[in-house]
Amino acid sequence: MQSLKVLQEDHIVYELDSWDRVMLKIRAPRFFLGGGVANFIRFQLNQKTPDTRAFLGFRNQLIEDMEIFAEEQGIEIYRFNKTEKNGGKEKCAQKALELLQENDEFEEGVVFIGKAQEKTWAWRSHWGEGYCEVKRANLMVNWYYVYFLD
Repeated sequence: MQSLKVLQEDHIVYELDSWDRVMLKIRAPRFFLGGGVANFIRFQLNQKTPDTRAFLGFRNQLIEDMEIFAEEQGIEIYRFNKTEKNGGKEKCAQKALELLQENDEFEEGVVFIGKAQEKTWAWRSHWGEGYCEVKRANLMVNWYYVYFLD
């Protein structure tokens, strides 16, 4: 049996952007084109039309899982606001870490979860007369920032 390292070499690419943080991005080439998204919705999710609302179940499950995890860990999900730009997220995480250190609750694991609404490119269904197509749109979406200490 091959080792995990050998299996990962052909499938996972690691890219180091900074020494003090890790960013996990999932690359799914099938979703780079609207046709790929439409086909996934129609044939994998068994929908009659390529309506991106078919992803709502996944979205809602992710949100629910994040909230359950935070509650189980005793971590409040901090909602960033628009005025916290240029390092505001990192400053909030640093304050949370300092508070843990002051209270002698300093241990490995998730120390802070933040949630921010930001613009990004996403897929959206466009309905015309008698048809539905998937197009890219610049949308406001929720991003979760999970800070952990290792």
